[in-house]
Amino acid sequence: MATERGNAILTDASRFEVLGLISIALPGPWWWHHEDVNGPNAVGAVFYCFGQDREHDLGYLAVFDATLDPEEPDISNCDQSNVSSIDRYLEQGVRRVMETDGRQFKRWMQSHLNHRTTGKALVSAYVGEDRGRDRQYIDARMRIGQRNVIVAGCFDVSRADELAAPIWLAMSDAAPLFRQ
Repeated sequence: MATERGNAILTDASRFEVLGLISIALPGPWWWHHEDVNGPNAVGAVFYCFGQDREHDLGYLAVFDATLDPEEPDISNCDQSNVSSIDRYLEQGVRRVMETDGRQFKRWMQSHLNHRTTGKALVSAYVGEDRGRDRQYIDARMRIGQRNVIVAGCFDVSRADELAAPIWLAMSDAAPLFRQ
């Protein structure tokens, strides 16, 4: 039985459906805290990951519908020939956002076009400093129906050995929901 929780519906012990667009499983053994995002340009859910102390988040998984964001690229026609121009555009946008919200941009890694059984995803990764902690960010942009969707992950670089693989696997396992 599904449990309503704002923009996310809990469908079993660790799997959520977000906005009727994506199903995502939260890996263990961490404690996860869910928050809705209802901004003017994006809606969705962020799932913050905490360790035993539950004092500072270790990272997050998120799903956003960014269709209303005029700066969000539509990747439906993205192919290998235009990945580098979209990559430059995204890097400039990330630098601007980080500067605006007080984070320090540290490193951009080239975006890659991944082909999945459920469609293609443009994956970008970058590192920034947030409140004194280096954080690895991964954004996977995809098109679901007529929606621009971002599945995002983040983790503390200092705990990459513990967090990188589970966060990436959860992002890779995130599946579009095809509802009529």
